[in-house]
Amino acid sequence: YSDEKYWNRDNNIKFGISNRLNLNYFNNPYQTPIFQLLKEHPNETIDFIVDFVNKSVKNYGSCNDGKDSMWGTFSNKLYEIEIVIEDEIYKQLINDHLWQAYRGTTAIVPDLLISIHMALEKFLLDEGNKENFDYLEELLKKILSNSYSASLTAVVTSIVLEFPNELFDVAKILFSSLDLFFYDLNRFSMEGQAKSLINLPYPSTPKIFINERKESCNLICRKRTLRDCFLHYQMGIDDFDKDVENRSEILNQMIKIHEDTYQQLVIKEESDYRLLIHQIDLKKHKLLKIEDESSEVEQFMLTVDLPQDLKEDNENFQKEMDSKFKYNDLIIWACNKLNNQNMESSKFDNNPKLIFNNLKNIAQEMESGENDLFFVEYPLIPLASVLIKFYFNELNDEELKYCENIIVDYMSYIFSENYNLRWDSNIVHVFNSLMCLYKLHSDEKDGILFIMLIFLFNSNRLDNFNRGYDLVIYSIRNFGILDEDLNKLISNFIYFKPHFKNIHDDIKWVHSAHEKYICAVHKFVNEYENQIFKIEKENEIVLTNWNLEDLNIIFQLIPFDTDENEYLNIVKEIISVYSNQLFEYASEINTANFLNIKRNFLERYAFFVLSRENILEYINPFINSFKFSRDTALFFESFISVDMGLDSSKFWNVWNLFYEKILIDIYNNYNQS
Repeated sequence: YSDEKYWNRDNNIKFGISNRLNLNYFNNPYQTPIFQLLKEHPNETIDFIVDFVNKSVKNYGSCNDGKDSMWGTFSNKLYEIEIVIEDEIYKQLINDHLWQAYRGTTAIVPDLLISIHMALEKFLLDEGNKENFDYLEELLKKILSNSYSASLTAVVTSIVLEFPNELFDVAKILFSSLDLFFYDLNRFSMEGQAKSLINLPYPSTPKIFINERKESCNLICRKRTLRDCFLHYQMGIDDFDKDVENRSEILNQMIKIHEDTYQQLVIKEESDYRLLIHQIDLKKHKLLKIEDESSEVEQFMLTVDLPQDLKEDNENFQKEMDSKFKYNDLIIWACNKLNNQNMESSKFDNNPKLIFNNLKNIAQEMESGENDLFFVEYPLIPLASVLIKFYFNELNDEELKYCENIIVDYMSYIFSENYNLRWDSNIVHVFNSLMCLYKLHSDEKDGILFIMLIFLFNSNRLDNFNRGYDLVIYSIRNFGILDEDLNKLISNFIYFKPHFKNIHDDIKWVHSAHEKYICAVHKFVNEYENQIFKIEKENEIVLTNWNLEDLNIIFQLIPFDTDENEYLNIVKEIISVYSNQLFEYASEINTANFLNIKRNFLERYAFFVLSRENILEYINPFINSFKFSRDTALFFESFISVDMGLDSSKFWNVWNLFYEKILIDIYNNYNQS
């Protein structure tokens, strides 16, 4: 990596990890063997994790230029902090991306490292739930004293926040650095995003992975911060009720040390450190009575008593935050509604005029620079999308056009070389909104179909398991499309994809995959724009020599319950290609690059077969090529999973057709051995 790491934009390379590594599912503790290894050999595995993370982060540090990505929420700049363990000083590298690695709310840290941190956190939480606290404390101190990356310290912090009463001695180590308080506050502010990431569609991902992440979001440590923890130890409330007097004395000594040394710290402004010291010192708080006439019981709230200069700074900061976050409730409401999540009643329900007025205000404030709304990348998209999807008939023509222009402008941005193509909620909302516009404007549907066709040519990765064309496939499935338009889309894809591929493959001078795609789109449109949707079916195109990925795109577009002969003939060709490869060890489909394509094909194939009356015609190619291989189980698992969802019990029809071939293969393997 000595030369490549300084210019390559691939985050894996920056951390010294192979850029050819592709993980199968979205980030979770089960993504790698680490969690299982931790259960079997905890000490050795923790040694490996610390060593691996240290080397990766040092590599990241050596090529980190401190420049932020155009869509990053937090700074990419690295700092070195100090923590104190038994009077010894230990140094660690830190930024928000490293600190939030274990929560997955970072655009910088590679997926492999994120999943390793998640596995480590889950293992340590499990040890705490078993009440092995002496052993757990030993492990946590071992991690802190050997780690050069604050990403592992963040995992330790999470465990302390979950079990504060039992891990006070570990908490003292964390409290030795004021900077950790700020990074953990930023982590806390991103917990909503951690939840929203789980709500994005993850095809072929086992539910156990998704459910584990959902349960993880509800842990009590997600609702706590180091700042709260420090204060609660002094108050003896909730899970902080052990040895309050002795702990308070220790913490008061730490506060005194911080008061004497905070001026040496450089990550934050001096006033930020002073404010934090006041916020964590119980002696600098006072009780205020809450005026509530509806309550028979007197209520009080704890508030920090600040000196005048800090009070003014804090009030100004609070006004700034109120301004930045004043639309937060609206944007969260819109995202939840678009994701079909259950919500409490809101003032925005059935109030499109209020939503639209706020949308215009946000746009004006962003344009004028009055409000940068740093907590969300592009807040106009969910608001415009929710108005188009749910309230289009309550908007006047001007208002609807305003929302449409926002979607169109963002789509233009997606087709620019500056766009960082990735799977996120905004790009999903944009494509879903396009489908709504397709249904609203029949006179403009060819333009929308054109965009969808062009994006079907996009095979660039959005994340570990989604590619550009998946956006079109999911949108069509979710919103539906006229049969004649689907036919038009499929036939034009079959006709023009080879032409696009030739243009794309001839471009040699562009390094970025997205830039190369955009360059190919421009060349393709210049050459073929007048022919699209005007082709005549003269010569039948043979699909058996197409690559597996393009065949799968066609297969995913064809309705699984179709009875159209043209579609059925195409499906037979596709099945023929896949059946010749699936059970062969050395075939292309069994390479790492095709794992998700294979899973998606088999899932769709199971839907297709189980919806037939005559399944033999479509299952026979796989029967003829059947042999025991590593994908035999995956083949039948796909049918079992789909059959359980359909509640059809047709799986046994499939099994019985294979049964004789299975027995023969078992017999042959036995004789050979």
